[in-house]
This record gives sequence, structure tokens and C-alpha cells, in this order.
Amino acid sequence: MGAVFLIQRAATTLPDIGWVLLEDYHGKGYATEAATELLRFAREDIATKEFIAAPGPTNRQSYRVAQKLGFVEGRKVKDKGGHESLVFILSGMKFDKNMSLSIMGEGNQ
Repeated sequence: MGAVFLIQRAATTLPDIGWVLLEDYHGKGYATEAATELLRFAREDIATKEFIAAPGPTNRQSYRVAQKLGFVEGRKVKDKGGHESLVFILSGMKFDKNMSLSIMGEGNQ
């Protein structure tokens, strides 16, 4: 069916929430429902308050999931290969222009 995950790629980056579903399960609300519960768990049980989401650059369905979860556009970052991705931050997070929003760990901005 699929999975949701929360990873922190480096000590200097924010935890990254993501989701992946088999195509038969797209558009049924599963990603939003599962990610909502994962965010609740992270906030309540491990006291994490700030997260990023970095859907692939052409994955508009995941952009919508991120927005349903309360994320807003943060900024674009490049990976080591020079590919750009839009990183979402939670609405209400203080967006500091020096904040590391790297999606691949140290050295990527």
C-alpha cells in the first residue's frame, strides 16, 4: 500500500516528513491521514515541533498533501547534482533566511 516516514538527514537539518503510496491508493486520502497521525505522534510523543516536506519537483499530488497538512512553500534548494526541489515548511514556523532546509544533509542549500 505505502508508507509515511520522518527522517532527519543531518544534525543541522529539520526532520523531513514524506509519504509514498502505490498508484492504486493515490487520491484516496491515505497519505494525508497517515501523515497527520505521524505529525501528531512526533509533536506529542517526541516533542518535535518543526518539520519540512520536500515532494519531488513534479509531484503535484504530494504538494497538495503537504498543503493539507498545514505546510506552506519555504524555498527551493539544490541537491549535490544541481537538481532543484521545493521545500515546504509548516505554517507558523519562523522562516529564517539562514535556516538549513537541505534535503540531502550537510553542504546542500
